[in-house]
Amino acid sequence: MDFSTRPLCVMAGLFAAASFTALGQVPADAPRPEKGAAELPPEPAQPDASKHDVYINDSFEAADAVAKGRAFAGRGRWRDAAELLQQASDSMGDKLVRASGGFVSVRSRIAEVICAWPEEGREVYRSIYDRELDTAVSALGGARTVDDLLPLFERYFCTSGGAKAADLIGQLAIESGDLPLADYVYRRAADHHPDSRTSAARYKAILALLTAIRGEPTEAALQESGDVRIRWKGQERALRDIIADVDPGFSSLRGERDPNDWAVFGGDAERNRETTTRIDEPGLLWRYQPVEKPPDDQRSGIVEALVGSGRDEARSLTMFPVVGDGFVYVQRYRDIAAVRRNSGAAAWQFSFGDRTADPMGYFEDRLPGWDSPAFDQGRLFAALPAGDGTYYNYDTGRDAYELICLDAATGRTIWRVAQKGADAQGTATAYDSGPIVRYGRVYIVSRRRRSFGFEDSYLDCYRASDGKLLYRTHLGSASTSAFGLRGATKAIVAVHGDSVYVCTNLGSIAAVSAYTGAVRWLQLYERYRPDAARASSWSARELNPWYFNPVIWSRGRIVVLPTDSSRLLVLSADDGRLQRAIPVEEIGDVQSVFGVHGDLLCGAGGAVVCYDLAEGGLKWSARLPEGAAMFGRGVWAGDELLVPRRDGLSRFRVEDGVRKDDPWGGEGKGGNLLALPDQLFVAGADELACYARKSEIWKNLRERMAAAPDDASPALEFAEVALGAGEVAEALSVLDEAVRRVTPSLSAGQPSVRDRVLADVLKFVDLLSKRSQPDGAAVDKLYGYACESARDPASNISYRFRFAELFAESGQPERAVRLYQQVLRDRSLREMPAGPQGPAMPRAGARAQARIGELIERHGPGVYAAFETEAAQWLEAARTAGDEDKLRGTVEAFPNSNAASAALAAFGELLSRSKRYEEAARQFARAYNRYGERVDRPALLRKIADAYESGGQAEHAYLWLTKAIREFPTALIDDKGRKVSFAQYRDRLGDVRAKVEPSRAKVVLPLGRTYEHDPVGHVQLLVPTFADDPSSRWADFYVYSSDGIRAYDAATGKERWSEPAAVRMNAELLIARADVVVFATSFEVFGLDAASGRRRWTVGEYPARLADPGADWEDGAAFRTHGLYGDRLVSVRDDGSMSCVAVNTGDLLWSGSRRPAPLGRLRVSDSLVAYYIVQDGTAVLCMLDAATGEWLDAIATDERHPIEDVFVTLDRQIVVVTSQSIASYDAETQTRRWQASLNWPLRQASLVVDMDAAYFIDEGSDLHKLALEDGRTLWESERVIVRGEDDVTVQREGGYLLVSTATSVCGVDSATGLVLWQGTTPERARFVSRLLSSAYVVALNVPGDLREGANTAYFYDYRNASGVIPRSGGTIDLGKVGDVRASLAADGAIIIQSGTTIRGYARE
Repeated sequence: MDFSTRPLCVMAGLFAAASFTALGQVPADAPRPEKGAAELPPEPAQPDASKHDVYINDSFEAADAVAKGRAFAGRGRWRDAAELLQQASDSMGDKLVRASGGFVSVRSRIAEVICAWPEEGREVYRSIYDRELDTAVSALGGARTVDDLLPLFERYFCTSGGAKAADLIGQLAIESGDLPLADYVYRRAADHHPDSRTSAARYKAILALLTAIRGEPTEAALQESGDVRIRWKGQERALRDIIADVDPGFSSLRGERDPNDWAVFGGDAERNRETTTRIDEPGLLWRYQPVEKPPDDQRSGIVEALVGSGRDEARSLTMFPVVGDGFVYVQRYRDIAAVRRNSGAAAWQFSFGDRTADPMGYFEDRLPGWDSPAFDQGRLFAALPAGDGTYYNYDTGRDAYELICLDAATGRTIWRVAQKGADAQGTATAYDSGPIVRYGRVYIVSRRRRSFGFEDSYLDCYRASDGKLLYRTHLGSASTSAFGLRGATKAIVAVHGDSVYVCTNLGSIAAVSAYTGAVRWLQLYERYRPDAARASSWSARELNPWYFNPVIWSRGRIVVLPTDSSRLLVLSADDGRLQRAIPVEEIGDVQSVFGVHGDLLCGAGGAVVCYDLAEGGLKWSARLPEGAAMFGRGVWAGDELLVPRRDGLSRFRVEDGVRKDDPWGGEGKGGNLLALPDQLFVAGADELACYARKSEIWKNLRERMAAAPDDASPALEFAEVALGAGEVAEALSVLDEAVRRVTPSLSAGQPSVRDRVLADVLKFVDLLSKRSQPDGAAVDKLYGYACESARDPASNISYRFRFAELFAESGQPERAVRLYQQVLRDRSLREMPAGPQGPAMPRAGARAQARIGELIERHGPGVYAAFETEAAQWLEAARTAGDEDKLRGTVEAFPNSNAASAALAAFGELLSRSKRYEEAARQFARAYNRYGERVDRPALLRKIADAYESGGQAEHAYLWLTKAIREFPTALIDDKGRKVSFAQYRDRLGDVRAKVEPSRAKVVLPLGRTYEHDPVGHVQLLVPTFADDPSSRWADFYVYSSDGIRAYDAATGKERWSEPAAVRMNAELLIARADVVVFATSFEVFGLDAASGRRRWTVGEYPARLADPGADWEDGAAFRTHGLYGDRLVSVRDDGSMSCVAVNTGDLLWSGSRRPAPLGRLRVSDSLVAYYIVQDGTAVLCMLDAATGEWLDAIATDERHPIEDVFVTLDRQIVVVTSQSIASYDAETQTRRWQASLNWPLRQASLVVDMDAAYFIDEGSDLHKLALEDGRTLWESERVIVRGEDDVTVQREGGYLLVSTATSVCGVDSATGLVLWQGTTPERARFVSRLLSSAYVVALNVPGDLREGANTAYFYDYRNASGVIPRSGGTIDLGKVGDVRASLAADGAIIIQSGTTIRGYARE
């Protein structure tokens, strides 16, 4: 009987009166065995691990120590033998040595050797170590725990106190209800301790008592020990009398398991529970989808193609549900849900990851998924997988794998353990799914998967109460790859008694102590070596989830079907000895083993089979219907085997294999089966279905309703069952009855009842929305129930959105608008997330605004007329009162109205009058960006610029006026009584231009002169990192060579400095200014005088042992990234230390340390330093004060895709770009403003972000413009590049976007997206580089032909939107240019590095 699931306090109470205090003590006068020499048995034959290509935690040193110890003992050198063996046990006890054809732990092998010594040797051993044990026990004091005593018991087992320790541990274990531990220590002491002659009788009596408590037969034990007297309830009594009292005393604890509970995969810890089902003809009871589709505004084209397609491939059948306390718990990837067993109603659902994150990547090219939680005592334990498709941990290149514990009733997280580079080697540890919980501990297999196809397997043990790691035991390492394919290695452990059994699928099988983690035994098996003929079966891409089989314990043997073996193996559970090895082709190429009951083993694969383990042959083999194949994992249910197919269910009689076929009811698709007496669950690719005898379920529910006429719960459950079956009328009738039973009223009912009613109402809405004309009266009634049952902002938002969607679809747009408007009008609602909590979820107000906009566009402004009138009244009242709050309220409550733009403008005017110019500019900008079609845009641009200028931010004013010039080049505005253009108006800020506009090299054609330089040794033409900085100067260029950094005048080619500037290692050029040039190496940043090359300042230092070839100096704190804004240069090291220096002087402005260290690029603005880190597999945006370096705040995102880049905008938005989306986060409120999902991944080199828009080219080859205000797509250009081209660059210059690839150059209007010009290109062009100067796009065509004239530079004039190649000097012959390693445009020249030669092309 399994007591591990019983509350420990119950066991402790029942044992409170029992006393075993002296049971294990050895009396001082007890007779001892006679001393005498004994011939030591020979060492057992040794297995050769190398033949199996498996690496285990064995130790030559330990094996050598055992051999030497035995040799000392054989010569009577007992002290030397004892000290040598004990030292080996203490220092290498967890290592493995060979024994009995397999491997055991060093500690257990040494204990076996010492216990076999004659009395003479044992006495010497005890004379040394008895005292150590006594001292250690005394040091524990009175508060001794099992955790304290068990290590001492294992370490000093051979001492005379070892038996005493067994008794102490046994008592504590019995009192806490841990009967397997008590059984282990008493049995080990009775069977193996040298003093067993004196203690065995008592210990065997206690073992018999434990057997009786478990409810197992004790006849044999009573015959041997029935008259042994032990102390029980304060009295010395014979064992047979005590056992006679046990049945009545423990009958309540030995109650039968609830047949409707299935707490773990396989039903119990042995993975072999028998079950039955009475579902002879499967009728659909309910269907549940554990993962909802993301809202439309969060779905990308990729996700729609993969998730929305309804794919049901076999590899997607990853869900293996469990059942406990009336709920079905199902896990799919990182989503977990609890569903009411009888109705299919969701009790809770929780997502631990981004649902839009490459969901099919989990199934296709990597290991097939396998998701099954474990239920234990009101808690749910699950391993959350991760993979390369989701956002990854930057220490490991993988997402964080997690083990979590949830409250099974609510879904609340109790604890979670993340694996991220957890071991010393820095390789991430992945969990296999299918944890098992026993004895207050969680057991699960973990793995280190190496990039080169090697894998380590461990058994992990965690404390169930808090997730503390208790031990990790290595069980094997092996290669998992062949022919570019990766082997599948998921392991599902079993537990019986005090042992955990693991098949690693890496060539090893082991039994591990559940309490200490010590390896009891480990056996190797022959792995088949993949070859060309078998590579497909070896590959993870070919396996389906049901191929992963658990270890099965049955009647003292374990049965395993490794994924890396061609044989099914049967081993002794006691010592691992192989009993049978059955080739899978002899048993129907079995894929899934359903169980082992008695001597029969049943499973399915190529055929459905029943194998007799006692006889060693097939009892029968049968086939599925012609053309059908197994689709999901089957189950052994009573006298039948149930095997799922895509189109139905096949039943095979266990007695003779006779088959019966049934179709699925309710459009079933097949999947993994879980059978209970009255229900059959089928876990498909994206849904969980429950089949039952509908009539019996409904009859039972009606009886429950009648028995409790005032209880709403049975009526609610009946309504949910009827709704799941599609019986809408019946369900609504029963729901009415349930609401009637809620006292005193629904709006004042219990929170749990109100929540359940609302959930049921929303299910009705989902069902009614599929009807062309839903019943109006039913909808109105349900709406009333929703209003009454909603009790918090989240539920109020939920029901309003769902009913609004129903009204919109059923021709009632006015009602839909009214509900959305209710959300907007109520601040407590509009500021809430529109769905599950998280920074990435849009605010409810934003979604309501978008939906109203869609309805207005679809049905006309009439649907919003009433609110338009109300908004105008709000605006008038706010203007009259000059009230900022009312103006802001008008915008927030009526964002779809014409009054909103006027309110924003009026708000900006109020702010300007109160001299809050920056805030005013932001409000004007909001009006411009949000309501461009409704406002006087040129006038508003003027107001934005004036507000920034009045606030002392002339640079911002200049940028906005530049935007006005681009968008309204002919518009005239009033300037002190005269009409001027925006360009004329901007001339007032001419001195600002040099601070904000990118500096470009001035190339004047023609370039008719060339020069060359061949510096010494390693050569690199240095291209500035911050080339777009307004302060960049291009008169010179710089080359790193083996003798230092050289500067050259670009126009003449002459060296600028008298000698190279010294530098100790490769350098990069950060920026070149008129008076200072800044470089960086891995360990220092320094500024050189632009005129002389003299070092002006230095930050950082080299490791002291840099020149030592044996030093590991790469582990030093190297510079990781740099950020520049104005005169501030911020640099970050690998250890997170940061410094900010003044570029011109090198003065340290601030410094500090931030851990974890920033990742990716560092962005610096006038007020912020922004970067991101990764915590728990997701990105966190971090913000520092740019002036002081002080910490400002962090924004926890749910971006789970790799971040491509981060930008900071003028209005303090942080724009985050991933491979799948672009999102904007508000630095002030720490919330996400918007997220735009991308139909296709963007090309990083094409990304340009300016003050109000982001431009990029996606894999579809179109150029896009996104508004930074709200993420709207402003335009999509025609295709600007050839599909499939990877080398693409987009550069912004004035009002143009210059798009270039290896074969083309074109110009696009940034305001409209129109392609203005397409450059003429040579046939078979190969533009290895495209350079941007102040007038030209310079394309270097180097097709790889060394003939004269083959290599050419083309100059495309992008001024005036022409893109023409000038007749004079528009092309130049580059000569014999080979490998172009770097190039740049400088004042008066273009510079190319070809091999180690630097070549300049300059003006005559």
